[in-house]
Amino acid sequence: MPQLAVDGAGMTYDDEGPHDGDGGVPLVFIHGWTADRHRWDHQMAHFADKRRVVRLDLRGHGESGGSARTIDELAGDVIALLDHLEIDRFIPVGHSMGGMIAQTLALAHPERIERLVLVNSISRMTYSRGGGC
Repeated sequence: MPQLAVDGAGMTYDDEGPHDGDGGVPLVFIHGWTADRHRWDHQMAHFADKRRVVRLDLRGHGESGGSARTIDELAGDVIALLDHLEIDRFIPVGHSMGGMIAQTLALAHPERIERLVLVNSISRMTYSRGGGC
């Protein structure tokens, strides 16, 4: 499993499938809170024969070091990985918190996003410190 050093932490990732561009725009799978890149095992197996697919362990998850950070900083980690892999345009597929990261990527880098896939995600987390729901 390859790792990329990003801002003092080792980020573990997988990069599979054709790299020649014939498979179309790469899919980038982003897991949710407390999960890891293996959340996407079935999707990797399905898509990697025909399309380049990337999945990563976010900082502080799975085999990646460091501690969890803000959504903006985690989105920056994803961009650092994609820059390292020389991937310009991509399709982020985000589950739960990974969907929040995917939306942040789309807002910050719209020129790099081909499509956006959200799975059980929200746009932001809000909560009340009061006693009610």
